[in-house]
Amino acid sequence: MIRFVKKTIVFAVVCYVLLLVLDILISNKLKPNMPSNNSDLVLLGSSRCQEHFDTNIISDSLGLSAFNIGLRGSKIDIHYMLLKEYLDFVPSKPQYLTYVFDIHDNNFSNNTIYRHYQFFPLLLYNLNYYNVLKTYAGFDNYLFFVPMFRYSGYIKVMYGGFDYFLYRGYYNINSHGLKDKDYVCLLDQDSINYAYTYDSTTVVCYLEKIINLCKINNIQLNLVYAPEYYICRNVKNRDKVFSLYRLIALKNNIPLEDFSVDSSLNANNSYFSDILHLNRKGAEVFTSSYYVPYMKNLIKNCE
Repeated sequence: MIRFVKKTIVFAVVCYVLLLVLDILISNKLKPNMPSNNSDLVLLGSSRCQEHFDTNIISDSLGLSAFNIGLRGSKIDIHYMLLKEYLDFVPSKPQYLTYVFDIHDNNFSNNTIYRHYQFFPLLLYNLNYYNVLKTYAGFDNYLFFVPMFRYSGYIKVMYGGFDYFLYRGYYNINSHGLKDKDYVCLLDQDSINYAYTYDSTTVVCYLEKIINLCKINNIQLNLVYAPEYYICRNVKNRDKVFSLYRLIALKNNIPLEDFSVDSSLNANNSYFSDILHLNRKGAEVFTSSYYVPYMKNLIKNCE
């Protein structure tokens, strides 16, 4: 009996080691490329960060290295997780962080993540990811601690057969303008018949975590609200949700800039791919004519 138990344990250990080696090989192949050099300026947020802030223009105009860690379909808890992971990875911390906050997706009762499998290569034994992602669908506890199980049923993922957006940097391939006239007219009214759903407790919790992370690492933080098509300003409780960020920024003496108010930018159909996202042309105009001057002034005041 003892001999059988010993053989069973040896067999289990060998299997675990083999699975671990295979997991490491596959995950290292699939892991997104973190920036090889330190960045002076980091941009953090959702798709409205990833698609709106052209880091090539920023670097050329400001003379600072810049990296965009925005991620499509992500919420503020994911933003905190990504920032923490990035700061743990780079040897030298950035001087500035622009957090592109988003009031459109703060409903934490929806526990799904856009393309959740893009996190798979980074999950194993990663407690930073575990502490945040364990509450989301598709992230059972054993996936973080048992090699290869998270790839089960995701053969295409193992072969890299999908687009990664995680740590991809600035990414905007949209060239079309906003052309769906029926959709625009439907929303173009004095009052849109829906309101933003948000969890203020969770938003405040993670925003304060981002603020504290910047304080600990001596990073100058500023909050920015990215452009959106002008009709989005008609949502009934928009001001109430927006004020949550304003109050926290004021309390912590953090600059906050709203880029959704300029009509020459936010009412121009040719700059938008949909009502929430700029196309490539819009992103270039916004970055060079709005964000860069804002940052130049901010940096000057910080000196």
